[in-house]
Amino acid sequence: MNIQWLTVALFGLSGAVSGVVTAEPLGVKPGLWEMIHVSEISGMPAIPPEAMARMTPEQRARIEQALAAHAGAPTTQTRQSCVTKDKLERPFAPDARSGKDCKHTVVSSSSRKQEIHMECNGRVKSSGDLRIEAITPENIKGDFHMVSGDPAHPMNVRMNIVGKWLGADCGKLAEH
Repeated sequence: MNIQWLTVALFGLSGAVSGVVTAEPLGVKPGLWEMIHVSEISGMPAIPPEAMARMTPEQRARIEQALAAHAGAPTTQTRQSCVTKDKLERPFAPDARSGKDCKHTVVSSSSRKQEIHMECNGRVKSSGDLRIEAITPENIKGDFHMVSGDPAHPMNVRMNIVGKWLGADCGKLAEH
């Protein structure tokens, strides 16, 4: 399971959120941010039967080994992101990597906190909640929890997020 879309999209803050016309921007400074994500995955998603049928026993073993390697052990990622004023004026919406079958709903939004609920109904069903809090204009914290798969084979993803503002100049990241 690749949860990179959340890592990249946390401050990707672009696009419209289903059912929301306006939301109060999170009260943080625009500019270069460093985001630290500590994530933990438990359980193993059900692999669709049609995908299993196309795999060799060796492929299945590699996938199961890769999933088991990530299960239970916290993974820490640190990334830098450019947050523009324009991006802050729109509520959080993950980019296209979260899938066209996903609906994002702003549950609450203020200058101090945003809460977003996500429902995905593609090949693998999932639902999750993201909460972001502006501790100060230069520091945020948040958490994300998502459950994927069917009730017999759920996979849980939990992520804690800490962000700090590094400065007004995004440098090369401003070009992306």
